[in-house]
Amino acid sequence: MVFNTGAALLDAIVLAVVSQEQEGTYGYRITQDVRKVLDVSESTLYPVLRRLQKDGCLEVYDRQFDG
Repeated sequence: MVFNTGAALLDAIVLAVVSQEQEGTYGYRITQDVRKVLDVSESTLYPVLRRLQKDGCLEVYDRQFDG
């Protein structure tokens, strides 16, 4: 069995970042927080977020933004 430790590590970092937020967060902020510990682009991170959502690890909701 082949296990991609890079993907597993990125998943763990993303989940750790998200778990720190009481009120939830959003993709851009997650990207900025992950970049504090790992050099990753948005084009790499957003597919990770979609996969984690598909796997049931993240819950996604829409929130109106005034601005």
